[in-house]
Amino acid sequence: MAKVFVKSMGCSNNMFEGQLIEGMLDEAGYEIVKYEDEADLVVINSCTVKGITKVMREVRDATSRGKKIIVGGCVTSDLEEALSGRGIGLIDTHTIPEVGRVASSVMEGRPIRIMGIRPSVKLGLKKGYFSSVISIVPISQGCNLRCTYCSVKNVKGRLVSFSPDKIINEIKGELFSGHKEIWLTSQDNGSYGFDNREYGRLPGLLNRISLIRKRFFVRVGMANPLFVRLYADELIKAYNSERIFRFLHLPVQSGSDAVLLDMKRGYRVSAYEQIVDKFKKAYPLMTFSTDIICGFPTETRADFEKSMELVQRTRPDVVNISRFVPRPGTEAYSLKPIQGSEVKNRSRELSLLHHELSEENNKRWINWEGEVLIDERGKNGTFIARNSYYKPIIISGDDISLGQFVRVRITDSTAIDLKADLV
Repeated sequence: MAKVFVKSMGCSNNMFEGQLIEGMLDEAGYEIVKYEDEADLVVINSCTVKGITKVMREVRDATSRGKKIIVGGCVTSDLEEALSGRGIGLIDTHTIPEVGRVASSVMEGRPIRIMGIRPSVKLGLKKGYFSSVISIVPISQGCNLRCTYCSVKNVKGRLVSFSPDKIINEIKGELFSGHKEIWLTSQDNGSYGFDNREYGRLPGLLNRISLIRKRFFVRVGMANPLFVRLYADELIKAYNSERIFRFLHLPVQSGSDAVLLDMKRGYRVSAYEQIVDKFKKAYPLMTFSTDIICGFPTETRADFEKSMELVQRTRPDVVNISRFVPRPGTEAYSLKPIQGSEVKNRSRELSLLHHELSEENNKRWINWEGEVLIDERGKNGTFIARNSYYKPIIISGDDISLGQFVRVRITDSTAIDLKADLV
């Protein structure tokens, strides 16, 4: 029996699809192993949002150790071209059900490629292991927007929302099996239901999930301000549920209206700020995460300063900072890039500001006392827990274990996490 290691890169949706790959290979008779060194075959479930450099590094590393290889995930045209002639099997995010057939061809020395957009509902299928506490549940796939820097639409296809009934059934099954934290994922949770009126919108879905009679938390994944602004008041009410983490990933991408226009994001900076203000009025300790791209080709120094000012005003707890990478098949691909050293400097400046603000934000939590869910193992025998605002809290103790709800008091903080003692 051939041994397979699946390595997933990128977002939570990719992690979920990595589980599907494991489940399907297991059903096909392969042995799934935990360590790459043990494997005969390595499946690299790729993320190419920031380019293909990291994926190709993984390919070269696996090749140098004599591994058979399949590449899957978000396969763009430049990645497909770079893999040509290397004896590598290829699937994409739509052809995961074909992974067993591709694996057989690779192991027999005649690798095949099966690609193509085939919209499907990826629920109710056998999955591999991710966590005993956390379960990832997709609510849709694809995107109907055309942001000028993004290759996701080319890879994932048009938006297809999954039915609320199937989502609820998936969550119930995960809760029944012992999971206590559900991550709702997709390319954009904010656009849920905009392709199908019968399904409603994200707030209605959260309200239905909140009716499930189990003790658990839900983390709402990335949601585009373009859609959230249309139902912000309803979403705030949905967040009143004790089952919803008061955490929102709201990617603004730039603090300049001119750059947002060039990116074709479809909203102004003021829309983002209004959403943040409304949530903070309802939940003063609300945890916000946002994304900012440094060095979009039309971003001037003045535009970048506006992004810095926006971060200072809104004080997000997490800022995912990306340097612009031109992606084939996108409008921005042909634009003249900004000098690399300047992009790097802007990224460094924003990172320093974010670190400073995060330290200040986290100090607010010192002496907070309340219940938390232990959802991960930390370093040196510690555990990572989350409170109802999804703050990462480091605790230790001999009588605690994953999946427990325990009461703690926060004693210290850093820019990254909080420290706490059991009470």
